[in-house]
Amino acid sequence: MNTPPGIADPNTNRGLLALFARLRLAEAMVFAYCLWHARDLLSAWQRSPHDRLGWLALFIWLVPVLYRGRHLHRGLPAWSPLLLGLGLLLSFIGEMGSLNLLNHLGLATALAGLARITPRQLPWAAAAISWMPLFGWVGSHWFPTMILPVRLALATAGCGFFFLHIPPPSEVASCPT
Repeated sequence: MNTPPGIADPNTNRGLLALFARLRLAEAMVFAYCLWHARDLLSAWQRSPHDRLGWLALFIWLVPVLYRGRHLHRGLPAWSPLLLGLGLLLSFIGEMGSLNLLNHLGLATALAGLARITPRQLPWAAAAISWMPLFGWVGSHWFPTMILPVRLALATAGCGFFFLHIPPPSEVASCPT
């Protein structure tokens, strides 16, 4: 039976819906894995005097991820499999080697994969260091009284750089006709 153009086959929709559900499940599983291995962030933010309020820098740094999540209805790919895979690999190596920094980098890379960044927005991803305990350790040696303001300024600057380099609509998706 011929279907008119614009009316999709219900069996095809079911297959695409199942594929979409699997991709969302994979995305959630990678994020949960990376988050679980970076769970020491909570104790660092609670106990370390140099890392207090690091969670605030994380919330500021997450604004682009939330922004991209808000615009999923445009039909764009929701995530970057390359960055999610790299985040998974970094978290795995970090857990095998007991290197918390690699676990934190894995979480940051997975979150950047959720934001679907372009190469021009990589400075935003690099600003993830602002919420990591490594920043508190380095800051305790270089600027011990200014750790929190510098941490928040770096996270905010990273977000600003992300929003300065959003691709124009013509690069993002073509207009449906």
